[in-house]
Amino acid sequence: MKLQNFVLDLLFPRKCLICRKILNMNDTRDVCDGCLPKLPYAGDKGFTDKYEFLEAVCSPYFYKGELAEAIKRFKFNNCKGYYAFFACEMAEYIRLHLNGKFDVITWIPISSKRMRTRGYNQAQLLAEKIAQILDIEALPMLIKHRDNPPQSGINKIERRKANVSGVYKLAADVGGKRVLIIDDIVTSGATLSECAMTLLLGGAECVYGATIATAHRTKKKRPRQIK
Repeated sequence: MKLQNFVLDLLFPRKCLICRKILNMNDTRDVCDGCLPKLPYAGDKGFTDKYEFLEAVCSPYFYKGELAEAIKRFKFNNCKGYYAFFACEMAEYIRLHLNGKFDVITWIPISSKRMRTRGYNQAQLLAEKIAQILDIEALPMLIKHRDNPPQSGINKIERRKANVSGVYKLAADVGGKRVLIIDDIVTSGATLSECAMTLLLGGAECVYGATIATAHRTKKKRPRQIK
């Protein structure tokens, strides 16, 4: 097996997911020693309770610079292997801020049309790896039944909310569950909030969110609760 890995490294050398330079065979991470300390770590500013219907959302990084470009490659350019590094970083941050606050993990679903085009759901890859690291069950709890335009092409918050309104449905019994939803980035929070609202209406006890990165340096604000 070691010989096979050696041959694969020679034929298809691993590259730093940030700068794209070839990694040393002994490197255990997918980010080189030069890029790792330059990543835009969010610290405590990556943890916020600003978004509606969510108890809190945590993101280990800010969405900017070369990290943002790496996330785009992960999401759109078939760089699905990036999920392992991102999931490990998220799991560590989740342990720090949300330990013991949830009992099941799920993810933001994508439409069947987008799944056929992309071939994978990046949020599902992250969620399943994070669940493995944290030893918590990961379940598909939501489905996306309408293929709406991508949120990345919409700027105004009100339009983002309208764009995702009603596009998600429950795919499992969520009664009494404390749920952690996984996605790649959070900007306005419209997608996470819509999914959280759907889960709460379905009977979930509470909902948290976690992403690789946040596009905003948010101030804390209590979320609006469903009545």
